[in-house]
Amino acid sequence: MEPLKVNVFRRDRNGGILFNTMILVMLMVFTSVAFLQWAADEHMQTDLELARAKAYYVAYYGAIQEGLKYMRTRNASNYNLETVFAEQEVFNPDGKPIGRYSNVRIREVAYKGEEQGANDFFTSSRQFDLFSTGSVPLNKQYPDGMLRRNPFPDKVSRTVRLRAKLRTFANYMYLTNNEVTRFNEIIWFWSPDVLWGRVHSNDAIGLKFNPTFYGPVSSTADHFVEYSANPYFAYEPELNAPRVGFPDFASELRSGAGMQGNFISDNEGQLWTRMECGDGGIEFKQWTAGTPWDSTQVINSGSIGYGSNRAVFVEGELFLWGDFVSGTITIGSEGNMNLMDNIKYAEINEASPQNPSQDFSDFPHLLGLVSESNIRIQNTWANGRENGASTNNPDRESIVITAAMVALGESFTFRDQNDTWNTYRFCPGPDERGEIHLRGAVTQERRGYVHRSNCRGTGYDKDYEYDFRLDYMVPPFYLEATDEQGNSLFDIVELEELPPDKNPENLP
Repeated sequence: MEPLKVNVFRRDRNGGILFNTMILVMLMVFTSVAFLQWAADEHMQTDLELARAKAYYVAYYGAIQEGLKYMRTRNASNYNLETVFAEQEVFNPDGKPIGRYSNVRIREVAYKGEEQGANDFFTSSRQFDLFSTGSVPLNKQYPDGMLRRNPFPDKVSRTVRLRAKLRTFANYMYLTNNEVTRFNEIIWFWSPDVLWGRVHSNDAIGLKFNPTFYGPVSSTADHFVEYSANPYFAYEPELNAPRVGFPDFASELRSGAGMQGNFISDNEGQLWTRMECGDGGIEFKQWTAGTPWDSTQVINSGSIGYGSNRAVFVEGELFLWGDFVSGTITIGSEGNMNLMDNIKYAEINEASPQNPSQDFSDFPHLLGLVSESNIRIQNTWANGRENGASTNNPDRESIVITAAMVALGESFTFRDQNDTWNTYRFCPGPDERGEIHLRGAVTQERRGYVHRSNCRGTGYDKDYEYDFRLDYMVPPFYLEATDEQGNSLFDIVELEELPPDKNPENLP
């Protein structure tokens, strides 16, 4: 009899396959449900992100369509502190609605010196915030019973802010209405010229050899006039740009000087005025117009103190200089403004003039010079008369100008250019008078010569540096930059999206 064999590994498996299959099916069902939930969530999230993107651009469209359009039809004198626009529907090119913009408003920014890293002396460029909220509906339908971790909104809204800064003549390092002289001579930008700030002309700009432009360059013309030109542009130049309007008179400066009691009359053309910016203030003296200066023949005199936001305007011809300009002040003249010597801030070194925007922090002085005629460097010994550059003496050569200058009637130029028709003529050799050390900006109706080839060289080399404080600080009663219809020119200086708790309705 054979022994009983027992398989210890054998078990009764009846029904095991069914049980395992049920478990597997349940796992597949749960996995499918989870996958469907994930897919639905992804679909919902995609719809939400698309709506958010649309709302963002609808908001910017509202700011541009309403706010910037409004600003293009205004100038500095007719802005309200706040302007609110009606909400509007936005449609795509097929006429289907995309969303709505609302809460579109323009609000002037209250200037606070500490925000600009400056002090209370300065007048800020006027700036405006443009707010706009874009809203896009969400009408997507999803299967009933689908679980959602977060409620799906009916619409998506986003709010944006654009900050626009009104442009002034001080925002241009170099601004002209005409690039040629009255004799139709082109005055070139050429290899020694290095310009750091904004450059604009209402005329075709002449480029010769290798000038360098580190700031934006624009011209109303559709071309440059070039002669063996290989210029360097840090930014793509803009041609066919809008014209910048040139007024005939500095009306706001005249009014400001009158209100402050600093309007100096020429007694109906009978007087000329000398003005020195000294250590303790501005001293002026007047004598008979058209006659040589004689200190014993003073007809009228007076003084003006330095301070914040001063305006001074002189009728007739003005002869100006001074090493101690303080505070914030704009000096204007009806006739030619003749620079007899340096006109600069006291802290600026004559021998190696610093740039206030680069070498000082919280520099407390700002100067504007505005002539309704020419601004001319007089042919004085202090300004390098008769080949003063050869002396290597700062007191004998060159001139230092720390100002934003405007010559509305003609040019920034120099006297006695050794032309054959002049009574002054110094031609035993060159009449190189040194350098113009400009730390500021220059605007002129017609670009003027500062150097000529006469007598194998007459005039000044250029040492021009833009005072970058002028990009956000403006000399008092200065000129706004407008188009020829008097509407503001402006720059967008900030773009941002506001968080929900900072929408324009909640801002102070």
